[in-house]
Amino acid sequence: MAKGLLTGTRLVGNTINGNHGGIVMQNARGLSVGGAGVSNTVNGNIAWGLVASGNCTGSVLDAGGISGNTPGDVNVRRARGLVVVPPA
Repeated sequence: MAKGLLTGTRLVGNTINGNHGGIVMQNARGLSVGGAGVSNTVNGNIAWGLVASGNCTGSVLDAGGISGNTPGDVNVRRARGLVVVPPA
């Protein structure tokens, strides 16, 4: 879980497979998930691949590499200020 002020923090190059859930962002401000040619592999999870909620101002999500999760891959409906770059 990423939570709070995380300016300059990057979450890249991780493999999150076959778990209950993937990445959780809750009021995570200034976080970069994926990008710059290095994505995360998030698939085969029972819950969402990535869930974001609350104030995520200044955070960027590169959704490449997030696929095949049971209910869906990315749920950002309850997040504010998050920039989402869709998979290519």
